[in-house]
Amino acid sequence: MIGNEVLWIIVLNSVAWFLVIFIPGAVIQKLPLRLFREDGFLYRTRSWERGGRVYVVLGIKRWKELLPDGAGIFPDGFRKKRVSIHGADELYLKRFILETCRAELVHWVIIGLIPLFFIWNPPQVAVWMIPFGLAINLPCLLAQRFNRPRLKRILQRILQKI
Repeated sequence: MIGNEVLWIIVLNSVAWFLVIFIPGAVIQKLPLRLFREDGFLYRTRSWERGGRVYVVLGIKRWKELLPDGAGIFPDGFRKKRVSIHGADELYLKRFILETCRAELVHWVIIGLIPLFFIWNPPQVAVWMIPFGLAINLPCLLAQRFNRPRLKRILQRILQKI
């Protein structure tokens, strides 16, 4: 049987993770898209990413579809699982690109909040929050960084046809 202290730690951390994930998502979802720029410091594709192709080495094409899309929990959320039937539409692609920036920011903020778990947890528990937090956020971050340059290339092809 689990002791009271262990049970309390599990409950407290479960609630904390829910809040650490949900609150930044809800707040950032309310930010206007005009605040996001795909060429901004945080979101621009770095040369070492080779247009997102570096993530193919990590097998991203096999597992990115398995990732949850948090946009579904918000009424005004923009689903990013795959390009919809509107995929050939310039405005849709521009919004999709900016929404990848929004999603990336959410995951960076969540990662930045991991140290909060050191406030109430014993060190031997808190230290495990780091790999847990990275494991649930890095794949989502990588998916945004993989998708954004691909979407930009699609948009460029559409704009060249106009």
